[in-house]
Amino acid sequence: MAGRIQRKNMLKPGLDLNETAQFIVVTISGCSALYASTHDPRIWNFILAQLNWFMNGLKKTRKD
Repeated sequence: MAGRIQRKNMLKPGLDLNETAQFIVVTISGCSALYASTHDPRIWNFILAQLNWFMNGLKKTRKD
């Protein structure tokens, strides 16, 4: 999938996709641990909103 996205030129240049994927996995893992100890659904809502913001920041814009 990453290759297809790169071929379509959808991401900002110079991104390290392995590092980006690792960040996402670590974020979700940390969120899972925090949720398991609190059972507060607001944790998932907050993390998903933050990941959405992060992912949108990776997209190439007209200025890039």
